[in-house]
Amino acid sequence: MHRALRLTRRQAAQPGIWRFLTVVHCPQLVRHRWQVEGWSATRSRYWTPGVRHDSNVFSRLWWIAELTRDGDDYGLTERVFSRQTLAIQIFVRNYAWNRRAVAALVDVLEDAQSAVIERVTREFLGVLGTLVLEALATAELRAMIADLRRDAERA
Repeated sequence: MHRALRLTRRQAAQPGIWRFLTVVHCPQLVRHRWQVEGWSATRSRYWTPGVRHDSNVFSRLWWIAELTRDGDDYGLTERVFSRQTLAIQIFVRNYAWNRRAVAALVDVLEDAQSAVIERVTREFLGVLGTLVLEALATAELRAMIADLRRDAERA
């Protein structure tokens, strides 16, 4: 889908394209994926753009691919989507916009249990409250996440 929709990030930031895709072009995909539970939930799944797990499906998938690809290499994208827990827990948090952080999280947590992934991604956000993410080396990110994983597995 990301390759088919050749959008710039500026274009993708406009909610109208995602609304068109879900309301006019392919509403059956959203209906197939999500049962109608009420106006609020339905509205967010058709109308709200973003990367949150409950946002517009086309927007969410496109943005996750955009944030994880490296040129034409979608290897990290495939790894993120291989585990639903990874995709949800990483991309509901602001650090998802940092590709190195996402890659480090996937490297360390790819084979972890869902509860561990949930705990580590939440605690990683807390750790970043006192650090500058962009100032951390990739090895430091991996080591920090590995420590958080060990702590989560002991708990």
